[in-house]
Amino acid sequence: METVGASVRFFVVILQVMAVPPLIFLPIIRAGYRKSNTFLRQETAKKPSVSLTYLTNPFPRLMPAISGYRSLQACRIVVTLREKGGAAMDIPVYQYDMLDSTNTQCRRLAAEGVMDAVVTADCQTAGRGRMGRSFQSPPGLGLYLSVLWRTGLRTDTLPMVTPLAAVAVCRAVERVCGLRCGIKWPNDLVLGGRKVCGILTESSFRPDGAPDWVIVGIGVNVSQTAADFSPDVAGMATSLRAETGHAVSRDELARALMGELTDLHDRALPDPALWRADYCARCVSIGQRVRLVRGGTACEAAAEGIDPRYGLTVRYDDGTVETLYGGEVSVRGLYGYSE
Repeated sequence: METVGASVRFFVVILQVMAVPPLIFLPIIRAGYRKSNTFLRQETAKKPSVSLTYLTNPFPRLMPAISGYRSLQACRIVVTLREKGGAAMDIPVYQYDMLDSTNTQCRRLAAEGVMDAVVTADCQTAGRGRMGRSFQSPPGLGLYLSVLWRTGLRTDTLPMVTPLAAVAVCRAVERVCGLRCGIKWPNDLVLGGRKVCGILTESSFRPDGAPDWVIVGIGVNVSQTAADFSPDVAGMATSLRAETGHAVSRDELARALMGELTDLHDRALPDPALWRADYCARCVSIGQRVRLVRGGTACEAAAEGIDPRYGLTVRYDDGTVETLYGGEVSVRGLYGYSE
């Protein structure tokens, strides 16, 4: 072990000097990690158990010099997801102090051929939301997590990953905080009429049209106070702390969310109808006047329901009915839309 440790230290020094892209040497760097502890066994009748194995960085002073991996200190590497009575599945989990974007990092991992992975960051410098918007990701205040899946994907159910992820986050929040979140179609989580979580899903397809990978990015406002939000979002955003009146553990929420996402991947994605009733019950858009924005043109309609593919069925004032599968939809009474 002394020989291995010395070798790893040698390669880390070489990386510092040469600024070699770190992904090439990541297997070598990992060899120098020491297992510090394994904690958490979550067993319920319906949910998967989650065991997190922490790997501690023995070179905290050297690692920051490695471009792109400056945050590997105290990185969570392995999660074992075990369905009760079933086989265990290991999935790598990469945790960083700072990233440009957890979704972007998942894209990098996908480009390297990684199959399934979870990426989390304490903060993001270029967090992204739908429609090209930025997502505020201050350090220490939110849960910023992305999951990369390459297994279990089908072309027909891939568009339903986003609304299913919204249900997964709702269930995780309810388990940890006891709060019942609403869903603004298709994927914003709301509490008290304000946004508490956003979801961004990205995907790639192979030349034959089959899905290559899907990335689900989730950002939850956990510990923010009103003063932590910038003026442009302060009137429409909230946090779990603000709604509960007490601190909420980001680690506990992350563990609950990984369990729900496993349930999504293994059960809901093969059969999206299983979660449709829950989605409909939580959807705050149904029964409301909504404003649709497409191509710079806005119009109003009444939201009537969610179809089997999780599209939003709306009725225009002239009686025309349409089912939407994308676009910008505002709900009267939410996010400052009141006219």
